[in-house]
Amino acid sequence: MIYQQATAKKKGQSIGLFKTVYAISMAIGPIVGGFIYSHWSGDMVWYLSGIIAVFCLGLCWLLRHERY
Repeated sequence: MIYQQATAKKKGQSIGLFKTVYAISMAIGPIVGGFIYSHWSGDMVWYLSGIIAVFCLGLCWLLRHERY
């Protein structure tokens, strides 16, 4: 999807950014999730995930017309 949406000049940059963000999230996500779970509760992990999801959906909605 990223490859299809990107302009010809930005295809490599778009895929590189996607892969970088994915790798960082795979490294940091379990650590942060475990910290939240051990200091608060399992419910808090789900609440924070929901808040982040709503934020990301809003950001996608705001940037929906820009092409990278």
